[in-house]
Amino acid sequence: MALNRLAETGDFFGNGIRDVQATTFSVDGVARFACNTWEELQDARGTRGFDIVIVGSGMYGAYLAAKLHEFGQALGPAAPRIAVLESGPFLISEHIQNLTRTGDLGSLVFEPLVGPTSQRQIEEPANYLNAGNLVDHAKCVGGKSLFWGGWTPRLLEDNLRRADSPWPEEIVDYLFQTGVPREEIDDGYPFVEWEIGASESTDFIQGDLYDTLLTRAKAVASDVMLANGNETHLLTPLPPPVAVQGTAPQSGLFGFDKYSSLILLLDAIRRDHQGDDRNRRLFLVPNAHVTSVTMDQGIATGVRVALVDRIASGVPFDRNAPKVVRSIENFEVNPGGMVVLAGHAIESTRIALNSFRRPTGVGPELMGRNLMAHVRGNHVWQVKREALSMPSSDPLGNAALHVPGRSRTVTPQDRQGEFHFQFYASANVPPNSGSGPLDAEEYLYRMLPNFDEIQDILQAQNDGLIAIGIRTCGEMFGERKKNIPSVEAFSWMDTPVPGVADELFVDGFGNIIEPVPRAFVRIVETPSDRAVREDQTAAAFQLIAEMFDVPISETGARFDTLEEFLASGNKVRYVKASSEEQDGIGTTYHECGTLWMGTDPYGSVTDVHGRFHHVPNAYACDQSLFPSAGSANPVPTGLALARKVARGMTSRFTSSPTISVTESGFDDLFDGTFSGWRSADAANFLPVPETGQPTILNAGVENQDPLLGVLYYSSDEFDDFELRLQWRTFSPYANGGIFLRAPEPVGNLFTQGGFYDQALEVQIDERGFDVGTGANGSPRHKTGALYGRQPATRSCSRAISPRDGRPGYWNDFAIRVQGQDITVRCNNEIVCEGDIGNSLRRGFIGLQCHTEVVQYRSIRIKRI
Repeated sequence: MALNRLAETGDFFGNGIRDVQATTFSVDGVARFACNTWEELQDARGTRGFDIVIVGSGMYGAYLAAKLHEFGQALGPAAPRIAVLESGPFLISEHIQNLTRTGDLGSLVFEPLVGPTSQRQIEEPANYLNAGNLVDHAKCVGGKSLFWGGWTPRLLEDNLRRADSPWPEEIVDYLFQTGVPREEIDDGYPFVEWEIGASESTDFIQGDLYDTLLTRAKAVASDVMLANGNETHLLTPLPPPVAVQGTAPQSGLFGFDKYSSLILLLDAIRRDHQGDDRNRRLFLVPNAHVTSVTMDQGIATGVRVALVDRIASGVPFDRNAPKVVRSIENFEVNPGGMVVLAGHAIESTRIALNSFRRPTGVGPELMGRNLMAHVRGNHVWQVKREALSMPSSDPLGNAALHVPGRSRTVTPQDRQGEFHFQFYASANVPPNSGSGPLDAEEYLYRMLPNFDEIQDILQAQNDGLIAIGIRTCGEMFGERKKNIPSVEAFSWMDTPVPGVADELFVDGFGNIIEPVPRAFVRIVETPSDRAVREDQTAAAFQLIAEMFDVPISETGARFDTLEEFLASGNKVRYVKASSEEQDGIGTTYHECGTLWMGTDPYGSVTDVHGRFHHVPNAYACDQSLFPSAGSANPVPTGLALARKVARGMTSRFTSSPTISVTESGFDDLFDGTFSGWRSADAANFLPVPETGQPTILNAGVENQDPLLGVLYYSSDEFDDFELRLQWRTFSPYANGGIFLRAPEPVGNLFTQGGFYDQALEVQIDERGFDVGTGANGSPRHKTGALYGRQPATRSCSRAISPRDGRPGYWNDFAIRVQGQDITVRCNNEIVCEGDIGNSLRRGFIGLQCHTEVVQYRSIRIKRI
């Protein structure tokens, strides 16, 4: 029978919602109530537009969108409007393991990350399972959060706090909530673990088998010490950190089962629904494939979108085949609005490389370096119950443990690698199989609504054997300093020039209308990575030997038949096929690191808020942010960072409170008049009275023509001081500055040794335009930088203020100059600090008008 294609019904369905679509089998209700079409998104723009576009609705994009909506509720009318664009279709509404048996739904949406084989190089031994492959990822609403395994340990804190760790201390403090009273914790690992059900006191695994194995593992873990300098060792075994909430978080509520970020996004969309789309703040549009970020003068202005015709594209056998699109569209964000890349480390980096490569005037390209994944193996033993001293009549079910460890010191990293074991045990066998337990995860991650089947499982449990499985997972090491492309043996990614290996989008007649360079990915298992793999494998076998009190040789013993093993005196036999022991390095779904965070804008790609150092209104929010990989599943770390990104983005739509009373020790410099002030060159300065607020000092005019002028406080000069003021802008192209210890601006201000040559200037310019090189994105020329001398290490300015009469968003500057040192705080964050270099030790305070409008108020100073 031919199936009907999805088609509009034309009918109304409750509350005036129309076009709930129908096929031969289904009514598309959930997707219709969660998603919008492209046309609906554009119609909803109204006069307010959109402030944030999130590219991708997977594990991190969905979480970020939900938290932005949630955190924004306290902002009232100032809350940002958010559009989530997903390249794939809507498939299911929660984790697949919460749906009992469904068939292979993943096969409908799994697609390659990098396209044809020519676009990847995987360098590893040929005997690894799926060697040379890079696994497909789920391109659908919810992404991998619908299919992921759920094992969610933290990264090891002492590893992140090493003296040579690339992780910013501020980020580590955030992850572990250092110094935050327990009753106040609502961020970092503690909150995320509670939120996803992965807290240490698990409610998902329990029983005698679990208790016995955990006790034994703790008792012998310290005895596992390999003979490579006694460096490889195990840490204390822990309960399994699995993202499943089995019991209700509160009386009267359901448990959340296997975690997926999508449920948060769907809930936020429905809470946001207000009938009229023009009043809504959160939209989700599937089949909207973002091909690039549109840019202007170093500012992200929106995204370019291929609107996939899902019916015409179908579910092709060749997932690299061109996609049929209805059209190619540009989606603009409000001036100074934000674009967030949250698709996946590889895809986010591809879009970034195709959109805003680092200007040569700023430095060599960093995006695509530091690519990491994990080295992973799988080992299974059968253990006789007598080795556990557990009665054969007891039903045991499943058990799991988390066992962290360290490898030998590896070079050139000169530190110990990190690994962990996902330790599983099960006495279950498939009913009527007669094979004995071979799968240590049998019936561990699934929902069984049939109690008759559950009884069958209990009755089929083997009374003499238990299957023990250890999945080893170890750290790979990224390379952040070497240029790419490179033939050297390390991992990296890049995009080729257009036309070499493009992803193609075609119209209904097969004509190419948008070629987009694909990602080229090279993943190499280095000798250091291999050392971690070897050590974690050896440690796994030794742990089995210690736990069941057998010689190490017995842990590798194989028997041709089950009967032969049962008749032997051995307690343990190894049953994993040698061809399945070690996973290929491209098969873990854990690619990360390519847009890593850091406080050095010349040595990292993004800042501590996830903002690109060289693009002030573009963010990353996925595994690409990780400076190092550790051994842990990236999800809890990624969710915690997404929560931090959401906090930072939300704060941009707040305003610093009015300073109505001058702080003790400070003197007001601007009383609403120009008394004590003089100007030089362009005199585009005027006071703007504001009812109930301090008088505003307006600098500049509303256009992008540079008209440089200086307004300086001529009544006094200052040497060591702290200057505080508030400022706001109305355009992302606004340019201004605050002069410190400046000479008097007389004559030609641009001559060598003149005003601009000697004055210190704290810059206000989101673009970071360097007039010397003509490049945007210069850290020494962006907001908060000491112009041309010391870089801004982060972006933390508020959003661009609207010109429609709404209050807008004021920023706080606190600038301290003492001797040769300067510290610049923007909105209570240190943005710039260091040596001021050769400059006057005493001079005037001044303000600049340059391009567009910068407004100031509450200008006050304290001598030190």
